[in-house]
This record gives sequence, C-alpha cells and structure tokens, in this order.
Amino acid sequence: MCQAPFRTSDPSEIFSITFDRYEEEEKEVANNDVYLRCGEVRRKIREGVPLNFQSLKKLCCLDLSYSSLTIFPFKLSEMKFLKQLCLRGCSKLEIFLEIEDTMEYLAVLILDETTIQALPSSLWRLVGLEELSLRRCSNLEIIPSSIGSLTRLCKLDLSYCESLQTFPSTIFKWKLRKLDLCGCFKLRTFPEITESAQTFAHINLKQTAIKELPSSFDNLVNLRSLQLNKCTNLESLPNSIVNLKSLCKLDCSGCAKLTEIPTLIGRLTSLMELSLRESGIVSLPESIAHLSSLKSLDLSDCKKLECIPQIPPCLKQLVALDCTSIRRVMPNSLVPNLSDSKECVFKFHFTNAQQLDSGARENIEEDARLRMTNNAYKFVFFCFPGSAVPRWFPFRGKGASVTINGNLSFCSDDRLIGFALCVVFGMLDTNYIRGRRGSFRYSLKFESDDDGTQIIPNNGVLNNYFEWIHKDRLLDQNHTFVWKFNLESLRRRGMSLRLCDARSFTFEISRNDYDFQRLKSVYDSVVNEFKSVVTIKECGMCPLYSSGSNVAQSSRETKEDRKRKAEATL
Repeated sequence: MCQAPFRTSDPSEIFSITFDRYEEEEKEVANNDVYLRCGEVRRKIREGVPLNFQSLKKLCCLDLSYSSLTIFPFKLSEMKFLKQLCLRGCSKLEIFLEIEDTMEYLAVLILDETTIQALPSSLWRLVGLEELSLRRCSNLEIIPSSIGSLTRLCKLDLSYCESLQTFPSTIFKWKLRKLDLCGCFKLRTFPEITESAQTFAHINLKQTAIKELPSSFDNLVNLRSLQLNKCTNLESLPNSIVNLKSLCKLDCSGCAKLTEIPTLIGRLTSLMELSLRESGIVSLPESIAHLSSLKSLDLSDCKKLECIPQIPPCLKQLVALDCTSIRRVMPNSLVPNLSDSKECVFKFHFTNAQQLDSGARENIEEDARLRMTNNAYKFVFFCFPGSAVPRWFPFRGKGASVTINGNLSFCSDDRLIGFALCVVFGMLDTNYIRGRRGSFRYSLKFESDDDGTQIIPNNGVLNNYFEWIHKDRLLDQNHTFVWKFNLESLRRRGMSLRLCDARSFTFEISRNDYDFQRLKSVYDSVVNEFKSVVTIKECGMCPLYSSGSNVAQSSRETKEDRKRKAEATL
C-alpha cells in the first residue's frame, strides 16, 4: 500500500509507503503512476536490486514488514523527514546500516523479529528517537553504550531477545518510562545505577536469568512496578528496595530460590500488589503489616511458608492456595477504623494447609467475625481448612440446611443488615480428582402465615474450588466457607422483605444441577460413571446488625455462653 496526500505522479510528494505480506492489486490502480512506481519498488526489493530513492525526500513513514530484505535498501541520510521506520519480521535482515548523518525526525524504529546481532555504534545519531523496539531479536547480543546519548528515548522493548546477556548502565540516562526485558533468558546481570533515574516507572525482568539486583536499585526513585516473576535464579532482593516510595506493584512469583524478602518491607507505603506465589519464601517479616496501601497479597504455592503474619489493615484480598506447610496464622485483632462508605471488600482464600493448628484456625475465625460485624464491609469471604462451623454462629445444623423455628426476634429487628453464612465441605475420596470439583446454590427463605414460603432475592452460587492463574484449585481436605450476605442493597432498591411476619427461617445449600449434569456428561463413560465426592458436613447462620448492636460474639466464648444461645432444628 502507498499513501499520498493526493493523486500525483511526483514521487517527492509521497509521505507514507507500506509493503507487507499482502499481494499487489496493480490492476485496480493501473492509471495511478504513484501505485505503479510503488509496485516497481516492491519488485526490486524482492529481487534485491539496489534502489535510488533520492526523489522521495518528504517520506515520513516507511513500513517494510515481513519482506525478504537482507540489507536496508535506502540511505537514511537521504530521508531527512522520516518519522517512523518499521522492519518487523524481516527475518533475513542481519545487519542494520550505519547512520552517517544526524536524523532529527525519526521517532519510532521497529526492528522486531529480525536477525540482527548488534546495533550500530552510530545509533546515537538518531537524536529524535523516542521509541525503539527490538522484540524477539533472538540473535541480538550487544546494546552499544553509545545508546545512552538518545536523550529523548522513552520506550525500549527488548523482550525475548534470547541471546542478550547484559546491557549498558548508560541506559539509565534516558527518559525511559518503561524497560521491557521479559524473556531475555540469558540476561544474568543488572548494571549498577550510578545516579538518580527520575523517569523510570515500569521495569519487566520476567523470565530472565538474573540472580540479584544491585544495591543501587533505589536510584530508580519513581519506579511504580517491578516484575520479577519466573526469575528462577533470583536469590535475594536488595535491602535498598524498601526506599522505593512510589512502588505500587512487586511481582516475585515463580522465584523458587527466593527464600526471604527484606525485613523492612513495610516501608513500601505505596505498595498495592505483592505476589510471592510459587516462591521459596520460608517466612514473612512482621513489618508486612505496615504496608498501609496493600490491597492484594498472593502467597499461593509457597510450599515452604510456615506462618501467615498479621496482615495490613486495608488488604482486600489474601490468596494462599495450596500452602501445605503453614501451621500458624497470627491474629488480626485490630480491624481498621474504615469509612462509612459500606463498600469495602475482603477475601481470604486459604487452602490445603495439612498441618494447621487449632490456634491458627481460631485466629482466622475471629478475624472473620470482626470483619463480618463491621458495617464498612459490603462483602466478606473466608475459606480455610476446617471441619466445623465457627463457634460464634448461634444457629447451626448438620447437613445441608439449618431451620430456626424459635427465637426469631432478629426478623423483627430494624437493625438487621444481613447474615453471616457458613458451609463446611467434606471430601469422601481425595484420590478421585474429577469428583472433587463442585458447584452449589444457596438460599435464604422464611415461612409466614399470610404469604407462605418467601425466598430472599440475591441468592448465589458457591463453588468448592477456585480458579486462579488459569487453573482450577481443588480442595484436598475439609474446608470451612464463611461469607457475608448483605440485605441493605435489597432495601436500597425498595424491596420490602417483611421478615417480621416469619414463623420459621431457613438457610439451605444444594448442588447446582446444571453444573453437575455438565460434568457428568463430560466425564461419564461405560467404565467409570462420574460421581461427586464432595459432601456438606455442616452449615450455620448468624444475624448481623448495624454497628454497636451485633450479637456475634468472640469465638473464644465459654461453653456455658454457647448453651444459652438458641438452638437450630433440622
């Protein structure tokens, strides 16, 4: 394709030429001299014929993607106004030409998927360059130190340059905002940063061979995200990383040799996301509780981790799936004094800790109680290894339902804002993997003399597994699920629940028939019929009231206190 500002026979008026995989449609534009000339240029490029391109002095965009070039056919010095040059996918291009004269206008240079081994030392003459992309240049071994003279460069993509082993420290003199080195499998060292680098905001070192970061890493004073996931050789993080006051995201997932993080990690007051998934972390420092901005903490598959410390007050999600060695979970007695927005969310996904002690389970149950009874939380969800409904639930029953026939005073209390609900899932056979995946529906309903059975809207689906990082996470043992069912959203929509007329109240959970039939159709065979091994051992319900009037008491209450509570009948 050739683009010109108007129909012309003067090649000097052409401002953009694109040659790619598409076949030439010369017959449709046979009367247009410009297109014929472009067709001729394209044929010559294919045949490797040298071209005189002096007449195209106003050319500003040139795209030769996926052509069979072995050398660049033009002199850049004769293309003074060129702003963008794309040679993506020119797989036979091994050498990029030397740049003889200063080029002020070339802003974008794309050399992705070429076979060049090195950039010319004269690259510094591209004084106007703002974006340089070398993605998947698998033969590229060297970045010249002269590249540090490109003061306008703000984006550099070196991802999947498989032969690149290092890069010059002069790179930090640029105005780069993003440095992408993902998939540079031979990159073992990260250079020292000798002076403050103000502009760097994002650095991606995913799947590199880096063993450590320099102590001068804190010179990246405005860094916002650092991706180190799948750096399987990374052994430590520099203590100086805690000085990065703007760091919002730190991803160390898949760093199997990383056994600890800096003791003073709590100084990262802007950190919002921290992932240590599939790392070799053995313990977490107590200062992690001081990460005042942290919203998401992922500890999944940390097989050596033994303890979950006190967590930050504003955390919205803690994921610790398949953490088999965790024994202890520290108490979180101080729930933050949150705003009255009633929009806060908290999710605690903790599974398959085979050695969890009873004290840890009590601490989790107490944390759940404190968050459930805090008005600021719109939604709360807990899953943890356990075989019983927490002790602070006044109504409970064996099996898949609990019905309250007496002590229905909560139904007529205008302070009622919702319910804490609980289900305990059991496993009949953990070796039968197919049957461990289940989906269930739950409902709240009440009987009244005037209207019969009334079902409270907003009933939902509960799965006994988690989908996390493109994978189903199944349960290996009994687990307790606790969540908050909020009535206020129904009232805001003008729904009248008429709970005051209730003479009995029921919470029940049942298998999602659609999901069961779908799984059965997938896995059934003549030899082995699909069956579920998931059971519902127990369920429970606790009314929740507006602040200052909750009846849910501490899980450490005495046995005599619990006897005085109303009993549920099945």
